[in-house]
Amino acid sequence: MHLLKKEFFHISKKYTQDQSQIEDLWLEIKEAYFGRAYHNLSHLQTMYTLLLEVKEQIQNWDILMYAMFYHDLVYDVLRDDNEKRSA
Repeated sequence: MHLLKKEFFHISKKYTQDQSQIEDLWLEIKEAYFGRAYHNLSHLQTMYTLLLEVKEQIQNWDILMYAMFYHDLVYDVLRDDNEKRSA
């Protein structure tokens, strides 16, 4: 998971120099995905690894990375609008 954090910090530093804010956002991601059976940090790591294979074909890596990190941030089994709320 270290690579995920490193990538998140790398892209985030382009948009803010507020290290505390970046750390808070990372902790939000880490906590949101913790303890899940499937949509967890291992799932993100798998996606990240696969995307690295085609990185040179991706026009806006940063946008794709943020979409990946946040695509299932909100997850409540009792709701059917998790993806919308994650966006």
